[in-house]
Amino acid sequence: MSISEPEHWLDENGAALYSFVLWNTHDTHRTKDLVQETLLAVLNY
Repeated sequence: MSISEPEHWLDENGAALYSFVLWNTHDTHRTKDLVQETLLAVLNY
């Protein structure tokens, strides 16, 4: 698996990423924004 398969990566790691960010921000709206920004940055890298 590689980042060239983003939907597969997201299926396997998305929940962990979301949980980590939520644990650090304690804000669901900010968490959603940060996770989305992170995924877009990786895809555009």
